Amino acid sequence: MDTITELDEETLTLTVEPGVLVGDIHTYVESKGYFYPPDPASKHSTIGGNVATNAGGLRAVKYGTTRQYVREMTVVLPSGESMTLGSKNIKDSSGYDLKDLFIGSEGTLGITTQIKLKLIPLPKASLSILLAFDTVQEATDATLAILTSGADPSGVDCLNGRL
Repeated sequence: MDTITELDEETLTLTVEPGVLVGDIHTYVESKGYFYPPDPASKHSTIGGNVATNAGGLRAVKYGTTRQYVREMTVVLPSGESMTLGSKNIKDSSGYDLKDLFIGSEGTLGITTQIKLKLIPLPKASLSILLAFDTVQEATDATLAILTSGADPSGVDCLNGRL
């Protein structure tokens, strides 16, 4: 259960099995000109694990967590019944949102067998900046200044200690 099964460019969705590594998803979609924003610390984590924990990562400040990128998922309940939750449709507001209940439930409600992920166009440019501060307070103040300046960073991280 570790296969990328379909890229639907009309609906900007990628269908994957839960054992696909997040790093492999990033490599695949970026080679096609698309972007999957959730970026957990480990590129060796599986997309099923990310869905189970609603993983975020450094880009969550700008793009959100895994939950915002799961359009549809198929799950198997403890009874053995299979259910499809969510929809590839952008607007799907009828009924209970069971998909969001399953995302982050850490597998306690059922086992995910297929996931349809929302993709966005690959950003035209990317720039990394490394800043050093003498104190954590100075780093915090600078981060708040960046976030309120109108800049739109895709990720912010704080490394504490000497390199």
